[in-house]
Amino acid sequence: MLRCAHPRTKDPIVQDLLNKLLTLRDGEEARAQACLEEARSLGYKRWRDDPTGTLGAMYKTSKDTIRALDARIAEQRAEIRRAGGDNPFVQAIKAGGGGERSARMEADGWAKRVATQLIARNQQQRAISSGVLDVPSLVPPFVSLMKWPSRLVDLLISRVQIDQNSLEFYQETARVNNAAVVADLAQKPTSTFTLTPVQERARVIAHLSEPIPARYLMDIQQVQPFLSREMAQGVLAKLEQSVVSGDGQNEEMTGILNTAGTTQVAFDTDILTTIRHSFTELQNIGETPDAIVLNPADAETVDLTRWGAQGGLLTSGFDHPSAVVGNSSNFFGPDDQIKRVISPSIPQGTAIIGDFGTAVTLYLRESMSLLLNYWSESLFETNAFIMRAEMRCVIGVLRPKAFAIATLHS
Repeated sequence: MLRCAHPRTKDPIVQDLLNKLLTLRDGEEARAQACLEEARSLGYKRWRDDPTGTLGAMYKTSKDTIRALDARIAEQRAEIRRAGGDNPFVQAIKAGGGGERSARMEADGWAKRVATQLIARNQQQRAISSGVLDVPSLVPPFVSLMKWPSRLVDLLISRVQIDQNSLEFYQETARVNNAAVVADLAQKPTSTFTLTPVQERARVIAHLSEPIPARYLMDIQQVQPFLSREMAQGVLAKLEQSVVSGDGQNEEMTGILNTAGTTQVAFDTDILTTIRHSFTELQNIGETPDAIVLNPADAETVDLTRWGAQGGLLTSGFDHPSAVVGNSSNFFGPDDQIKRVISPSIPQGTAIIGDFGTAVTLYLRESMSLLLNYWSESLFETNAFIMRAEMRCVIGVLRPKAFAIATLHS
């Protein structure tokens, strides 16, 4: 039997159900037609001509079933139209990603060229994906430190996926090492390592775009990567600010600056002396700092510091004749050990020097996703869409003393 072709939706569950309904309808239509042909072959002009009444009952049952199936098929086709199954614009967007009926676009899926352009910006930039989101990557558990981290979130390489909203981690609040050489049968000394349980919960970081003309996605190729990048970077900027200075009130997480027990370093002589003294303070308590985070204005002060009024720049180190060895980086330490990151999230006049690799953990409940809404009444009427970027996470400062908070100005 001929049947009008219906546009196929990208959602396999919806399409599979529609196909099953159409197959059932075909079967019932065939049974009804068979009843008619059998009645004609027996010479019946009306159903009551059948002395048994069987053919008429079968025909009526098939027709009732067909009417019920038609109603269900109409509902399913309406659902497909609502989901954009017959809309080339929506299908063009879905072609790169998950094909969900709600037009949910995860960061790695809603357009292949979005992820391609974002990843290709430089080889140190990790992938952008959802459930695997990186701008840089926020996926646990095996993340290595980037050779040239460009922002604070790059330093958060300890990442743990959590399976519920609430969590508990243990924070080291005291560490006194009394290990000693002990004679036979003598009392051994006791060291103190105090771990305090901290109850936390994941926080939602999110924002919306303004309504955007839908035609932009079709007419301007750069719009897709631009939107995904800007929306994702906005969420990460807020995450960085929370990691640094979140006050733990209401929905804010508790950042490093507001965590009790950090190593406080007062201003000493000048900015360079203070930073260098911070390393000494951490090393004296057995910590190994791997990064320093500066406000852009303070980084400028450091970079422009000279040996004297007419001297060269102080912090650049000396150039080694071998290009492989490079320069001494004598102030911040070897480039492969101490990373310097510049972040506007750090208040001017403050620096954080610490062990970002092991002393702080990012707990992820939901990695970042980008969602597109095209279907509200007002958006549909104006042919526009809005985007939402969000993630759910929280940080835990495991060893507060591993972070030196340096005051850079008197």
